[in-house]
Amino acid sequence: MGTIRAYWKAIVAAIGAALVVLQTSVTDNVIDPSEKLLIVGAFFGAILVYGASNPTLPFWQYTKALAQAAAGIAAYLGVEWANGSADLTTAQWVTLVIIGLTALGVAAVPGPKQVVSGTTP
Repeated sequence: MGTIRAYWKAIVAAIGAALVVLQTSVTDNVIDPSEKLLIVGAFFGAILVYGASNPTLPFWQYTKALAQAAAGIAAYLGVEWANGSADLTTAQWVTLVIIGLTALGVAAVPGPKQVVSGTTP
């Protein structure tokens, strides 16, 4: 179980990205450009979560969750710019909720502990 612990956060992020793809594809059987931006943002978040460090310093222990949240915000802004307005469809809101819940899930699941020594805050 200790070996897989290092990947729990990345697994949650990948599941969230898969849910984004599933949700956008079943809504209307067409993936438009703004939905493609949401999908790219979700997978970018999963890649960031996998690659980000998880040090035990007080603020930076949330690095992976912050990376996932940043990808979600980037996806939201991409949709805004692609649409040219602040009007989001219900399906896009659901997708953004999935991205937000994924970031919360990444923060909630246990991850690897990397002790940083010899540094000053």
